[in-house]
Amino acid sequence: MVISTDTGMTLVTGATGCLGNFVVQALADARHEVRALVRSGTEMPPPRVKSMVCGDLFDRTVLRRAVAGAHTVVHLADLAQTAEWHRAERMNVQ
Repeated sequence: MVISTDTGMTLVTGATGCLGNFVVQALADARHEVRALVRSGTEMPPPRVKSMVCGDLFDRTVLRRAVAGAHTVVHLADLAQTAEWHRAERMNVQ
């Protein structure tokens, strides 16, 4: 994994998932400040996350708050096992 030497704020969606956890750890090891966008109801941030924004990835107000001040976004959130292709496409393409 190549990690930038620019250590500004990095937003990680899907930070509570298996892959997201490894990415957060790698970023933190490289001295990045990590913010996680997590689902509403998440009570504790993933380990080594500096700040956390709770909310729905489809809510533009939440997204604006999450990306504010971030120089990089790592998008790992996914709708696993969904039959709603239009929602998955909206999350990952639009």
